[in-house]
Amino acid sequence: MTTELSAVRVALDLLYAPSRVRIAKSRPLPARVAFLLRVAARDAEAEDEAARASERSREAVHAAALFFIEQVLFDAESDSYRILGADRSASMVELRRNMALLLRVYHPDVERDADRASSVAKVTQAWDNLKTAERRIRYDETHPPIELGRSKTSASRSKVGSKSESKGRIGWERRSAGRRETRDRAEKFIRLLHAILVLFGLGRRRVRRRS
Repeated sequence: MTTELSAVRVALDLLYAPSRVRIAKSRPLPARVAFLLRVAARDAEAEDEAARASERSREAVHAAALFFIEQVLFDAESDSYRILGADRSASMVELRRNMALLLRVYHPDVERDADRASSVAKVTQAWDNLKTAERRIRYDETHPPIELGRSKTSASRSKVGSKSESKGRIGWERRSAGRRETRDRAEKFIRLLHAILVLFGLGRRRVRRRS
């Protein structure tokens, strides 16, 4: 399958192997997501080309496109760029085009499914965040790029692990200090006891006998 259809290939893989969705969410978007959006929007030419190249039915490639959008683009952790099927290098023209394609898919006048129609709010909000140069700059300043390849769950686990390790190290240091203090006290006590015994002639110090 050509580079033009790489996003379609990924979408089909996810449709038939949903267990891979978690991995796809943590990776950069594949090339030519805009073409995939055309498939989802029922662009006849795009559907025919995708079906022919993938050797799947038009319904299959359309279902795969919808699945990719809903599972990857509309993931709860996606930022406004990713929701619109783009990255931060995308031009305003590309962002506007993708927004229009997504609205063709999910607008209530086109798609009657209530759950899918609710996605319009997500798309329009993402576009509203980026639709002017000023808003885009402000959004970029307040929303740093997502660290792909590392989910929030794994980051949280890492933090928990670091905290546990830190607590364990502190606990070990405190126990070591406690043991040293106990040992020092014991040695002082033994020396004191030995001095008392020597004082009363009960210690190990030998007394020279008079000849």
